[in-house]
Amino acid sequence: MKKRVLFSGRLVAAFLVVVIMASVCLPVYGFSPHTDYTYGRRTGGAARAVPSPNAFETEKVVGTYAGKDLTDPTDIVYGADENLYLLDAGNDRILVLDKQLELIRVIEGFINEQQAPDTFKDANGLFVDKNLRIFICDTERKRMICLNQDGSVYKIYEKPAGVDATQQDRVFEFKPLQVAVDQAGRIFIVNQGTMEGLVCMSPDGEFDGFIGANRVSLTPWELFWRTFATAEQRLKMDRAIPTSMNSLTIDSEGFLYAAAKAEGSSQFVRKFNLNGIDILKTDRTQGDMSDTIGMIPGRTPSYFVNIAVYGYGIFTCLDMTRGHLFTYTDTGDILFISGGMTAQEGAFVNPRALTWMDDSLLVIDRQFGEITKMNLTEYGGLMIGAVKAQSIGDYDDATEKWKRVLELNLNNELAYSGVGKALKKEKNYEEAMDHAKLSGDREIYTQAFELNRRIVIEKVMPWIFVTIGILVLIWFIRTILKQIKRYKDFLEGRNREWHT
Repeated sequence: MKKRVLFSGRLVAAFLVVVIMASVCLPVYGFSPHTDYTYGRRTGGAARAVPSPNAFETEKVVGTYAGKDLTDPTDIVYGADENLYLLDAGNDRILVLDKQLELIRVIEGFINEQQAPDTFKDANGLFVDKNLRIFICDTERKRMICLNQDGSVYKIYEKPAGVDATQQDRVFEFKPLQVAVDQAGRIFIVNQGTMEGLVCMSPDGEFDGFIGANRVSLTPWELFWRTFATAEQRLKMDRAIPTSMNSLTIDSEGFLYAAAKAEGSSQFVRKFNLNGIDILKTDRTQGDMSDTIGMIPGRTPSYFVNIAVYGYGIFTCLDMTRGHLFTYTDTGDILFISGGMTAQEGAFVNPRALTWMDDSLLVIDRQFGEITKMNLTEYGGLMIGAVKAQSIGDYDDATEKWKRVLELNLNNELAYSGVGKALKKEKNYEEAMDHAKLSGDREIYTQAFELNRRIVIEKVMPWIFVTIGILVLIWFIRTILKQIKRYKDFLEGRNREWHT
């Protein structure tokens, strides 16, 4: 009996070992959050997730400043003074940090325009302009506070006069979520619940209109129904269209980047010029696709809550749905997709905002109350360096960097495309076609093919004309010779007649 019990115990133990080993060895739908990926199109044209080397490595994670843990941090920006400004909304303070994330000073409270002590409460957005003035979106108090570097008030912006006249049967509530200021001092605001686009204000706070409204395509049935709907019904229909924006930033050239998603659209990011025209040169899907590594089909799609501009047309979007960092070019190409949503280092649980600081990316996690500093790896630096080199016309340097990228990752289709573009610029069209084919880049392949065909034709045409000329000359000589022979035969015939 004892042997049977011992034998049964061994069976149970063996079964548990098998179960554990099977759980470890079974394929998992996804990869570690530290495994970056991108999308490829080489096999049949359909996008697929492809693992790639990590673009970032974590240097530092900080969660406590001046004896207080970060509580509900909501925004972070990198100022022209090369300092970081962190909005610690739960503690109603702004932390000014150096590049090593060391605390320089704390801004808590201010004296308002009525010379009374004041503070911001659960603020959302933050921006530092070229004059180092600090703009704070004090959302729930329906105002935007602008402070000087010493913490004194420069101006408090409230609902601009004239904005109510633009609303139809609605009362405009001034609840700023995000703000950006251009070089001329014009203020652009993402306002909660506003569907007309970005609110524009002059430096003095005067209302200058809206720009960048999302275009919504109505179905024929919706157009038909609106024809017979009452004003109240049309108002409800307008309110049902989710077209408001949720994030905003501006680059050094004055282009505005905003994140929004209209119903039925796969594009999240808009890049507006001063006229409010979206100039982002892409119609590709942004965010995670249905076959993404770690993404189960049917789950909630990506939701971009923040954008950070690196420069040279490169920008990074923060996806709150899965904690991924999508880095794009302004032509819609994905450089790399990083991060993830776990408690591990280099991943996030509730990411809220990010900013570029030189070649480092800073991300704040709202739930953990932490700021993470990540630096570009060799691979990430090569990718960004290649795009920079291409943007300034240094195609030799771009080609070398793309080739080095391919040494690190043979699956990088963008690198094949980058080498193909550089080779096309160098008029090496045949190799450009080979690389374009490997990248699935039909545009580059077609361009290189057409240019190569012209060169082939230019090389062959002289020989064709020479050949035709020789053939014509041969025909002409043969014709002359035949005529001479006929003339000789004619003369010989006459001579024979004379002799007879």
